[in-house]
Amino acid sequence: MKSRHICSALMVTTGLVAWCAPAYAQDRPADEPGATQGNEIIVVATRREEALQDVPIAVTAVDQDALRLNQVNSVADVGSMTPNMISVAGTAGGAKSAPQFSIRGQSQSERGGLSDPSVSVYFGDVVMARTQGLNQTLFDVNSVQVIRGPVGTLFGKNATGGAIIIRPNLPNTDRVEGSAGATVAEFGTFNADAYINLPLSDFAAVRLGGSTSNDDGYIYDETLKRNVNN
Repeated sequence: MKSRHICSALMVTTGLVAWCAPAYAQDRPADEPGATQGNEIIVVATRREEALQDVPIAVTAVDQDALRLNQVNSVADVGSMTPNMISVAGTAGGAKSAPQFSIRGQSQSERGGLSDPSVSVYFGDVVMARTQGLNQTLFDVNSVQVIRGPVGTLFGKNATGGAIIIRPNLPNTDRVEGSAGATVAEFGTFNADAYINLPLSDFAAVRLGGSTSNDDGYIYDETLKRNVNN
């Protein structure tokens, strides 16, 4: 197999896809879930912000710097940094966009559209009820927190195996900031992302961001006469 040669670029730019929210929580950035406050890591495993060492359950918290350094680029990659967790995308009977998670042996092998996963995923305060289309790019994320063990309806839906909580970066009223990056590699790989944060007042801000990821796949199908697994 050929090695992949990657080059990246970074520049200040505007964003692509927009979302807006009140930003009063940004008045205390050190208290952001997953952020480090002194020697403490703040998590939301009990639906409120607490220091990780005070939470009476098994939780793995990974901040945005650790995600970047370990090249955790998609939801399915989270398992590489979580003990007792296996995450697989593109298994038999399922597409790469529908990952399968297993925590401490608890998993859901049924790929039907009505089946409930044993490990639920929550993006911010929104329950991602089905795995179809779930394996998205982890872009502009503040932290990822994994609860290893059963959870009740505290986050809106119960799960028998555990929970993956993805906390996005919230709009920030303190400053204007933004960046963009692009990656080009073999097999037709082209990834790009950009974001910008714009304060509107002392109480509100808007954050614009977008990401795209494309490749041609690296498994050649002799019957189809093209690369698959793209």
